[in-house]
Amino acid sequence: GAMHPELLGGEYTHLDFFRRPLRRDLGKRVLYRDHYMSGWAYKTLMQDDLKYPLVCGEGKRSRVLATIGVTRGFGDHDLKAQYSSIPIKPFLSPEPEVRVFDIANSDLGDGDVLILATDGLWDITTNEKAAEVIVKSLSLFPAGDHDKFKYRYTSAAQDLVMSARGKLKERNWRTNDDKHATIDDISVFVIPLKPYKEEYSDWALQQQQMISAVCSSNKLCTSSSDNIPKDSVTSVENLSKVDVSLASATAHGLTVVEESADLSSQTGEPKSSEESPIIEPLEEYFKVET
Repeated sequence: GAMHPELLGGEYTHLDFFRRPLRRDLGKRVLYRDHYMSGWAYKTLMQDDLKYPLVCGEGKRSRVLATIGVTRGFGDHDLKAQYSSIPIKPFLSPEPEVRVFDIANSDLGDGDVLILATDGLWDITTNEKAAEVIVKSLSLFPAGDHDKFKYRYTSAAQDLVMSARGKLKERNWRTNDDKHATIDDISVFVIPLKPYKEEYSDWALQQQQMISAVCSSNKLCTSSSDNIPKDSVTSVENLSKVDVSLASATAHGLTVVEESADLSSQTGEPKSSEESPIIEPLEEYFKVET
């Protein structure tokens, strides 16, 4: 807003005030801060300072141009501020917060889950509270009871929804600890991570076995480039990189030849492609039917 004030249409201010200024505050010194400031300072309130702030509210209840509270990088190209023709898209951040969790090298149990939910849950539920609800819910479904065990994650998702929705008390929705409950729609998925890891490990093992079978049946693997690491074909230690190894091998023209092939002439020069008994390009051996 400060760098492109024209986007505010003369209806909003980019300044942040300690409290919403009123007309009776004109000419008085009030606390404010600008985008480059790390703390608060005083300024004399002017007429332009009475405009609605670019960002209002606090925490998860804050709003951009008094309209939208969730930033996003996709969609809403035509969204405009309430009661105004000012577009909101220029003020929405397209940069997501990304955290990486290494499933392949983690010791996962039945209680390790991923919670995928809308802001109806996260607006009032902290990570710690969500984990508390999940642990309590999953403890009601012991692994030995196979009939009930399959419903444990669905039940955990329902418990998260009920925790955020709360109960109706005197025309207001309140949580169990008597705080404001969400008034937004709530959608929750509780996804177990252990089955995914097991499925991925089985798939990676199959890829390794396919590579070993091809090289074993043809006795020898060679490449037109010396830059391919030996373990990229014959002994892939990192199963998660099998597909990368295949792509690398294909890019370097890897081919499988017979062990009995005379790979060089008596002069020491490699034979031409017509003389060398090349079997097939490697990619022909890795067609997976679904």
